[in-house]
Amino acid sequence: MDESESSTDAFCFVRLSVFTLTCWMMAAQVQGLSPDGKILLEIKSSFVDIPGNMSNWLATDASPCSWFGISCLEDGFSVRSIHLSGHDYNLSGEISASFGKLAFLQELDLASNNLSGPLPKELGNCSELRSIRLDSNPLISGSIPPEIAKLSKLQHLNLSQLQLTGKIPIEFGNLKNLLNLSLLTNNLSGSIPPALGSLHQLSVLELANNSLSGPLPPELGNCKNLSSLILYSLQLDGSIPPTLGQLEKLRELDLTTNRLTGEIPPELGNCTSLTHIYLGTNSLGGKVPEQLGRLQNVKVLFLNTNSFTGEIPAVLGNMSSLTNLTIGENLLMGEIPPTLGFLRDLMYLNLYENNLTGKIPGELGNCTKLDFLYLPFNKLTGSVPPELGNLRLLSSLQLWNNSLSGIPSELGNCSNLRVLDIYSNKLVGNIPPEIAKLPRLRELRLYDNQLTGTIPSDLGLHSNLTHVILRINELTGTIPPGLCSFGRITILDVSNNLLDGEVPVDVARCPTLYRLRLQYNRLTGPIPKEIGQNKALLYFDASFNNLSGSIPPEVGLCTKLTAVLLSQNSLNGTIPSSLGQLPLLVELNVSSNQLSGSIPSELGNLSTLYELDLSDNSLTGDVPLELSKMSSLRFLNLNDNSLTGLSNIWSSLGSLQGLQLAGNKFSGLVHAEIGTMTSLQIILDLSRNHFSGQIPAELGRLQLLEYLDLSVNNFSGEIPASLGDMVSLQFVNISYNNLSGALPSSWEVLLKTSQVLGNPELCYSGRNCSSESPAQSPEGDGADSISIEEILGLVATVFAITLALILAGVFIYYRRRTRFESDESSAKLEVWCKDHKYRELTFQAILDATGEMNRHYVVHHSSSSTVYKASLNNGLALAIKVLNADLNHRLEKAYRMEVETIGKVRHRNLVKMIGFCEWKNLRLVILEFLSNGSLYEVLHGKEGQGLSDWTSRYKVAVGIAYGLEYLHAYCDPPIIHRDIKSSNILLDDDFEPHISDFGSATLRDKAHPNGTTSKVVGTHGYIAPECGYTLQLSDKVDVYSYGVVLLELLTGKQSLDSSFPEGTTIVGWVEDHVKTGQMVHELLDKAVLEPHDIQTGTEMLMVFQVAALCTKNVPAERPTMQKVVTMLQQVKEPRRMSDLMNTILGVGTSGVDTEVPIQE
Repeated sequence: MDESESSTDAFCFVRLSVFTLTCWMMAAQVQGLSPDGKILLEIKSSFVDIPGNMSNWLATDASPCSWFGISCLEDGFSVRSIHLSGHDYNLSGEISASFGKLAFLQELDLASNNLSGPLPKELGNCSELRSIRLDSNPLISGSIPPEIAKLSKLQHLNLSQLQLTGKIPIEFGNLKNLLNLSLLTNNLSGSIPPALGSLHQLSVLELANNSLSGPLPPELGNCKNLSSLILYSLQLDGSIPPTLGQLEKLRELDLTTNRLTGEIPPELGNCTSLTHIYLGTNSLGGKVPEQLGRLQNVKVLFLNTNSFTGEIPAVLGNMSSLTNLTIGENLLMGEIPPTLGFLRDLMYLNLYENNLTGKIPGELGNCTKLDFLYLPFNKLTGSVPPELGNLRLLSSLQLWNNSLSGIPSELGNCSNLRVLDIYSNKLVGNIPPEIAKLPRLRELRLYDNQLTGTIPSDLGLHSNLTHVILRINELTGTIPPGLCSFGRITILDVSNNLLDGEVPVDVARCPTLYRLRLQYNRLTGPIPKEIGQNKALLYFDASFNNLSGSIPPEVGLCTKLTAVLLSQNSLNGTIPSSLGQLPLLVELNVSSNQLSGSIPSELGNLSTLYELDLSDNSLTGDVPLELSKMSSLRFLNLNDNSLTGLSNIWSSLGSLQGLQLAGNKFSGLVHAEIGTMTSLQIILDLSRNHFSGQIPAELGRLQLLEYLDLSVNNFSGEIPASLGDMVSLQFVNISYNNLSGALPSSWEVLLKTSQVLGNPELCYSGRNCSSESPAQSPEGDGADSISIEEILGLVATVFAITLALILAGVFIYYRRRTRFESDESSAKLEVWCKDHKYRELTFQAILDATGEMNRHYVVHHSSSSTVYKASLNNGLALAIKVLNADLNHRLEKAYRMEVETIGKVRHRNLVKMIGFCEWKNLRLVILEFLSNGSLYEVLHGKEGQGLSDWTSRYKVAVGIAYGLEYLHAYCDPPIIHRDIKSSNILLDDDFEPHISDFGSATLRDKAHPNGTTSKVVGTHGYIAPECGYTLQLSDKVDVYSYGVVLLELLTGKQSLDSSFPEGTTIVGWVEDHVKTGQMVHELLDKAVLEPHDIQTGTEMLMVFQVAALCTKNVPAERPTMQKVVTMLQQVKEPRRMSDLMNTILGVGTSGVDTEVPIQE
């Protein structure tokens, strides 16, 4: 063939090809969209695409290959991958079964959307699938279809952070090409299938945060390519299989927060590729195996919260890559091995709460990268080693609760140090002045030691100090004036020392200081009037000093104050009326000073006041009628003044438990209305006045009263028989009156002779009515006529009264800790409550009151504890929380945490702990009994009554917020509750809320505010979203849970209401309705919102906005509880409604439209 013919043929072929292609394309256009394109349109119809990202999916196209999120094979028509992941896509709706028709689909990615419904089993028909990502769609529910196991080419399967239930299909063992299997954070149950051990290609297995139980299959040791085994927060039991030692490629092993027992298998030392080992929060025991020392690549060894015994192996010092060594909360003993000093990359060392002894090895000073050294709750001795001064990167040094004896000046070289906590040791000597020069020091806690010398004069001049707590030492000299130089200090506590001089003006007016404790020192001079410039001050205690001058009226400008304690000083002048402007004041004590003038009527404005003590002053005039407005008052002490008039205010003080009016000039009849104060149960002292007439028979109604003193008055007539029925009385004094007749027979065992003297007409056992001459009042002038018997009796009476007053003061104003040992039960009972009524509480009384823990007395039961109601013989009711008999380390920790948190804080919105008890293997927490049960029962229970109006629910919402604000902002260290829910909010007689159940709480380290936790804690429906994918811990988890409780109060729905779709929480339910255009007010509870009540509707919508902010997905976008309190306060103030809206908008809108009118 010649060249011309060849060219002609080639030309013809090209023309033919072009013609053929053109015809084919024309045919395609005639036929319309390709089959895969039509399938995609079916899939699109099942989605709700709010952003409109799928708007270019058009039926008029010939091919879907240019559509958003779609890629195709080379043929230009067959769909190879679908990528519609990411929060920006915001897809909702269900996953269509039509996905199963895409025969050539290799990759499916729908992660991080709002898809719901079940997983379609038809996915098992996509035989070419290599990768499935459906993670982070929290509304997808149902079980995992076993048909997925037919996908023989599948390499990546991620179904994490859904709401899947049921078991892991055993058929997954057929996925021989599987590399990654992630089922994190679902509700899967059953056991881990041993068949997964046949997945020899598997590299990543993540099953954490589910309800899987049973043993850890030894067959997993056959997955020789496994590099990451993540099984935290399950319910696995049994031992760790030694076969895991065969996993030579394993890099990360996380088995935290399970129920594993036994020892760590030494075979783990063969996994030389390991970089991270997490075995914390289990019940593992035995010794830490020395074979771990072979693991040169391990960076993190986390063995916290187990029961390991023996010594810390010295060979751990060979783990040269370690950056984090955490073996806290175990039973380790012996000394800290000096070989840990070889760990030059170590940044975090936590040996908290063991039984370690000996000295802190100076070799730790060689760990020059160390950032956090945490050794509290051990038995370490000796001085803090000076070598620690080499740790220039150290930011937190926490050595509290040991027996250390000295602070080296070399710590002043730790230029990065922010937190220095060596409190509750046996430190002696001076505070090194070099400490004051640390440029980044924020928190200094050296309290409860034996330090002497002066506080460094330049403390506060070189750093932004926020906490200085030096109480309970023997420090002398003055308070450094520069403590607030940088204007950041929040807590200053130098109480119980030997300090003198004046209160520095700059300290008093520090704008950030909210807790100022100066009590039990030798301070002199006036209280600076500049204290009124401090708008943050919450707690001010300067009692037991030598302060002089008047109480500055400017104190009334500190409107956040909850306590003003100035007793036992030399203050003079009048009580400022401005103190009545403190709306949050709980305790006011200015006793034992030289105050004069009248009691300001403005004090009646203190509606939150719990204790008022004005005793031992020179006050005159009448007790103001306005005090009747103090509805929260529990203790009123006006003893030893010169008050004359007494208004009848008693019927309004229905919560009063202690009333002391002794040593005044009150006269006339005692108001019978005092007998209506049936809450009066600790003390009633009317002694040393000029009361006359008969003792009111109404006093006999005070069935709970324990201490009654009517001595040295002018009472006459017979003692009313009703007083004999006061079954709780333990002390009575009626001496030096003009009483006649017989004593109540029940008093015979209570009264000594000195307590009845001076009543010549009174008959009692051993004395007839004529055996005593007419009585002379101890205040009379006829001393010559007093008999020897009366002189001796008077001395005894004065002694008895003095002793009783001292005891009463102790009962009422200082925490009383008494131990009782029961011979029968060997129970160790501690009563931590100042109320006099609890002083005789015994373990036997608790057993008797609960029928020896009979189930008929149970008021609440959970997997970890049982709560009994104990009705004591004296009429008191207690709640006895008993941790179950199979007490393990975790429950022991919960018990200890409850004692360490609620046992040591006090707030009107926190449940009050009376005491605790340890008996055999039981742990008892003794709490006040709150009669109206839990918020959950009242809102959702079949017999729940109350909270039927918005005002009551708003009161509950604000009360919970106050309690959480106190825990987060005003406790030191701050407390994160971690299990806020409606069933943990208890309601008293007035439906005032009290936060309870602190067994899951944790103390937040302010140096690491976003610290980590070893497990997910909380209740489904209330847990913040971040708890499912991170162990970062912050107070924002409580804020989220509080937002859920707010939604319950607003809607009347449960957090997981039966009316919701399966797996839907109240937060998701609200979001779904709002996204579909439903008015917010339609979600509000009609039981509290009348159709035409505009005011209530507006307030509920504003609180709804607060709830929306609290339940933001991103923790940083949630407000603090202090901000929440501010917003809730603005709800009830119409003039500040615009401020509330600005606050909401400043925090960040929720996307929920609440700017809608109430339907009329």
